[in-house]
Amino acid sequence: MAMSMLEELEIIDTADTLVNKCSGGQRKRLALALELMSHRMPNFVCIDEPTSGLDSNSAEVIVSCLRKMSHKHNITIVAAIHQPNTEMLMMFDQVYILARGGVCIFSGPPSQISDHLQQVSTDHDNN
Repeated sequence: MAMSMLEELEIIDTADTLVNKCSGGQRKRLALALELMSHRMPNFVCIDEPTSGLDSNSAEVIVSCLRKMSHKHNITIVAAIHQPNTEMLMMFDQVYILARGGVCIFSGPPSQISDHLQQVSTDHDNN
């Protein structure tokens, strides 16, 4: 099971590597693997800033792995990500964008963000 999880998270090549020799992205994926294996496979996972401190390529690998795990194991994953790039946003099924004070300014598929923000801007300009 452990090797299967490492393979799913694209870190099978680190199976014989000491943790302190792993990169930041590998460590984050290893932590996720440990969490997923510590109990029976959860149906809900909440992750705070899984991409913080990573370069854009490593961050996209993390999000891609989360997406694959979500779809393969039917897991709902809620991830708080500050300042994601457009490519990363498009990897999610649903996006919630919060403004100051935690006010939700968008909720829906990422493909609709641009249209929504243009509509909000137009409505604001007309008032």
